[in-house]
Amino acid sequence: MKYQQSIIINKPVDEVSEKVDSFDNMKYWQDGFQGYTHLSGTAGEVGAETMLHYDFNGRPLDLKETIIESNLPTIFKAKYECDPMDNFMTVRLIPNGDGTTTYQCEVEYTRFKGIMMKLIAKLYPSMFKKQGQKWYRQLKAFIETGETFNDNN
Repeated sequence: MKYQQSIIINKPVDEVSEKVDSFDNMKYWQDGFQGYTHLSGTAGEVGAETMLHYDFNGRPLDLKETIIESNLPTIFKAKYECDPMDNFMTVRLIPNGDGTTTYQCEVEYTRFKGIMMKLIAKLYPSMFKKQGQKWYRQLKAFIETGETFNDNN
């Protein structure tokens, strides 16, 4: 399953890039984000591995991020692996010439583990898109107004 989403953020690309390119800021716009553990490589560079820790309604989820390409504000690519699924994500920050930035994200799920996840992906693919869009709206609000969306900040 593959999809692309975007949102316009009313801030210049350098400011958006600075906020996006920080694990410490994720707690402000990704509800459920608990923190991260650096595993290997040089943080923020190609090959670096980081474990991202989430809690969704009392259910913990650890997601391993491996950076494939890191050249913000232009592009960021990473592979994400966890028990129920694997995916690749590509983020592009596109300056619009009017002081705004288009945050564009392409996600490709490459593996779903277990019959339940496979059924959800097949029958309800919009669930994955909905969660992404929610986080993009929260990112926009965080960058534009400083509003936060996580009880752990």
